[in-house]
Amino acid sequence: MTKDINILLVEDSVDDAELLILELEKSGKIVTWERVCDKDSLEKALKTRPRDIVISDYSMPGFTGLEALKIVREFDPILPFILVSGAIAEKSAVDLMKHGAQDYILKSNLIRLSTAVSRVLLEAKIKNDALRDAKDLKESNKRLLAIFNGTTEGMILLKVLKDKFIIDSLNNTITNEIEKFFGLVDVLSFIGLNYKDFLINKVNVSLKQTNLLLNRFRKVANSHESDHFIEKFVVGAHTVYEEIQLNPLIDNGVCVYILAVSKDVTDNINAEENLKQAYNEVRKLKTQLEKENKLLKEEILLTQNFDEIIYKSDAIHEVIRQISQVAPVDASVLITGETGTGKELVVSAIHKSSSRHNEKLIKINCAALPSELIESELFGHEKGAFTGAVTSKLGRFELADKGTIFLDEIGELPIELQPKLLRVLQEGEFDRLGDTKTIKTNVRVIAATNKDLQKEIHEGRFRADLYYRLNVFPIDVPPLRERKDDISVLLAYFVEKYSKKFKKSNMKTSEDSLKALENYDWPGNVRELENIVERALIISRDGVLPFKQLLSSSNNLNSINSMNVLALDKVESVHILKVLENSKWKINGRNGAAEKLGLTPSTLRDRMKKHSISRPE
Repeated sequence: MTKDINILLVEDSVDDAELLILELEKSGKIVTWERVCDKDSLEKALKTRPRDIVISDYSMPGFTGLEALKIVREFDPILPFILVSGAIAEKSAVDLMKHGAQDYILKSNLIRLSTAVSRVLLEAKIKNDALRDAKDLKESNKRLLAIFNGTTEGMILLKVLKDKFIIDSLNNTITNEIEKFFGLVDVLSFIGLNYKDFLINKVNVSLKQTNLLLNRFRKVANSHESDHFIEKFVVGAHTVYEEIQLNPLIDNGVCVYILAVSKDVTDNINAEENLKQAYNEVRKLKTQLEKENKLLKEEILLTQNFDEIIYKSDAIHEVIRQISQVAPVDASVLITGETGTGKELVVSAIHKSSSRHNEKLIKINCAALPSELIESELFGHEKGAFTGAVTSKLGRFELADKGTIFLDEIGELPIELQPKLLRVLQEGEFDRLGDTKTIKTNVRVIAATNKDLQKEIHEGRFRADLYYRLNVFPIDVPPLRERKDDISVLLAYFVEKYSKKFKKSNMKTSEDSLKALENYDWPGNVRELENIVERALIISRDGVLPFKQLLSSSNNLNSINSMNVLALDKVESVHILKVLENSKWKINGRNGAAEKLGLTPSTLRDRMKKHSISRPE
């Protein structure tokens, strides 16, 4: 039967006193206790009844642990005394040990309390052996042996003989542990055994691990300082973790015994490992969730940025993939494709998905501006730079600073302006017309064309170096005839759009019309489809959209154009030549041939080259 430990607590806090007792009871100790909190009550309690141990706080109102220790030592020179403190200076701790405290424990490390109590009680027993008479020694041994055998910690008392450690005694807990793993054995036969032989031959510990353990014992014996560690033992099919504390017992400056106190913490270690694994799993899941959230946000952002592009074909899905690749970086993009394929929507999606999405997207159509004005539009001009420049003007590149500029129909840019654009791409700078001051700009350039720029380079109308600067990341938008899967979703979108505009509802399309739409080649691409839907809604009278009728008219017109290609070319050549002669070969400006023909000067020059028209000498 386990003997109660009679503890006198010197503690001003009831909560802290109960916490200390709870820690001891958790380890299996049965205790009776009394709390005092000042000098008078301490002296009275010491005289009232015998105590096994005094545990004292260090700092109390008007009373210190050192004062308590002095009172205890005056009453009983060997009564075990342990000090517990929230924090203690090294000098104070040394003073306490000098005045006879057996140990001091921080409240943040109360796990040591149970072991320390067992140890100091055993130390008191050994000291009593030398100080009390035979009768008192016998009674004391009975009481302390009950404590020794009643604790849940395993204890082995080892006698230190030079470099050897001889087993002097083992408590019941160690005996039970040995029987648990090795069956019924004669535990008494271990008494007097060299601890090294015990570890190797009885517990099957490896020679390497045994030597490492014995080195710890030697260090404790030589330094007279305790050691505390956790050791892993493999016993048969079992892995056991033991928390071990080695306590030197000193007599006349010599370590005569080492008390090895051990506690099985396998469950704690396994629980900690399981907790660590669970934490790692949670952290892994958290990381995975963060990645999934990031991807989801990107998908939502892409959906928002691409909501103007209506499609279901793989061809446009590939274009979307290319947009998502190039949008986050500041590379130049060259978009190619026939007229009406939706190049401008691609530009908008790139800008919205880029880091510049909060800045301006400036658009300029190079084919829509006269050649004499395009430089001013792009780069700006100073007042008086040319006739009619009555005020200074910012160019599109200045307006687009920190944003994106879209140069549509880049193939129409006059060859003489291409070096200036190249300078912007290479150096990020340009000069206004009429100004020598260089202006820096930070702008992303996206260009588009329906021309074959390689052919333009070969024929001397486009610079190769500019082409390579623009063509860092090419995106080709396929014509509608190559992605007819998109016709149905585009049709639904345009019908809904223009039904709202014209306040019409429940518009229907016949099966024949749908087949006609899918079989049509769409030379005007998406723009032509939108135009036909709009016309169909305008002329519809019975709720059925007359696409078949409209497509027949378009096919007839295309057939006529195809049959008269040569004749029309000839008519165009003669007409251009006649207008040029009437304009006295003036191309640009007011009353110039380009103005009369309704063409840009650069387009007129292209037509002249096409028909080999040149001014006579």
